[in-house]
Amino acid sequence: MNFIYICEKFFEILMNKSYLMAVLVAAAMGLVSCNKTEQRNINDQGRTDKNSPVLIDMGGLPNAGMWTYVDLKTHKSETHRDFTEWLYYNVDMQSHTYKLVRKEPAKGSLADVKINWTISINRNGIRTNGCEVAMTNSKDLKTAPIPDSGYKKDEEIKSDFSKHVSFAVDLSNMMSGGPIGYASSITRNPLLSTWLKKTVSPGAAHGQYNYELNDNVFVIKCKDGSIFKLKFTDYRNAEGKKDFCKFEILPVENK
Repeated sequence: MNFIYICEKFFEILMNKSYLMAVLVAAAMGLVSCNKTEQRNINDQGRTDKNSPVLIDMGGLPNAGMWTYVDLKTHKSETHRDFTEWLYYNVDMQSHTYKLVRKEPAKGSLADVKINWTISINRNGIRTNGCEVAMTNSKDLKTAPIPDSGYKKDEEIKSDFSKHVSFAVDLSNMMSGGPIGYASSITRNPLLSTWLKKTVSPGAAHGQYNYELNDNVFVIKCKDGSIFKLKFTDYRNAEGKKDFCKFEILPVENK
């Protein structure tokens, strides 16, 4: 079955020149701070043989305050609230000024994730469980080489409004003019996080974005020595709605 939303969402990105701020507009009551956790099997298509890729359909991306953790071996997943401290600011969108009004301590930790996860997906990026990632120039999972170099580990990026670096996690008060919640930091892989690029064309109507999928093959080397090839295949569902995630994986046998 498709991975269901933990909290229903609308998500937008506000871009002004080099300024990029992730914007989440929560649907209905917009309860992005909910702590509900769910473990389930992602919709996958089994391989007919060990050399056939597996298509993983994540369904809709979790909203920015949540992360979906995926075990690439079993295809199981869990979704958890972001584990960092959240900083709430009153924001003036016209002048891009921010006033800190409160801090919300971190809730939970990675120890709460019960599956042996490999990657974790959030609207602000993708992180790994201590893996190293390389990006190839190939578009074909079967023939893509395993690079000898060029691997990148995850990086922690701290929010810094003076440099226009911020990661929105809670916009449930946005429509009422209340404070907006931002993660104090984010940990993500600099290569995997390039899987989808959203930009705004000059003069485009608010909410109209250009989507560009990075369909190069990634190679993920895990802590236990296992290796996966991964290729993102779509950001849309069957009806053409956007902000979904599908990818193919192909385990690499150690020789």
